[in-house]
Amino acid sequence: MKLAYLFVLSLLFSANSFSAQKIVKETIPVNPDVKFSIKSHRGRLNITTADIQEIDLTAVIRHDKQAVVDRVEIDIYSSARSVSVETDYNQPGLNLGSWLMGESSFESPEVVFNIVIPDGASLQIETHRSRIDIDAPSGRVRISSHRGGGRVSGIRDDLTINTHRGSFDVEITQLHNLTIETHRGDITVDIANASDFSVDARTNRGKLKFRGRDIRSSKRHGDEYADYQEGDGQYMIEIDTHRGDVVRNFLD
Repeated sequence: MKLAYLFVLSLLFSANSFSAQKIVKETIPVNPDVKFSIKSHRGRLNITTADIQEIDLTAVIRHDKQAVVDRVEIDIYSSARSVSVETDYNQPGLNLGSWLMGESSFESPEVVFNIVIPDGASLQIETHRSRIDIDAPSGRVRISSHRGGGRVSGIRDDLTINTHRGSFDVEITQLHNLTIETHRGDITVDIANASDFSVDARTNRGKLKFRGRDIRSSKRHGDEYADYQEGDGQYMIEIDTHRGDVVRNFLD
């Protein structure tokens, strides 16, 4: 946890390109198996875990104009069982849809989150043009990313990734259900302790690559498919890509 806070301090001293900033800090008491969700736009999201019953959140909001920084609020909705975090830019007529469609001329500030959650938590993330770095909790993880990317390590339960024009490096330490949907993005997955699983994979104008298992693909109607089962197929690996490469490295 000390490293997490040192990382935040380093951000404060490296913000040479921004003349204004605001820092938000919150400590939220929660259950060990809390459901935590967060939405991030144009920033960085760093999440680690610890043996705690609280969520420690630090957000650094940075921009060239102090007036823009001052309008931004970090909205937190919380109970002991569920916590959600969202950035409110307080700009009239501004929403995520207008950003995605390129209809807004507003240049949003950068928001850097550094968050520590309980190890038993589950996690849901939605990002746009954000970089994420996650040491995963032991619960389920769901990630939806548009024009972002990053690293996810320590997955021990179900993982779902849906990405558009983003690349991720993923480390799974105990395989459960894995679902990947990507459009013009590359994903590399290192999988340890894999047994009793099935593979159902398809790509259009992309590549399916398997290492550590003899999983072969075939071409049908211009798409590439791969089907495989090991053991009783208890867990499911589902892949659907368009113009993206997915590499799975089985390490055992």
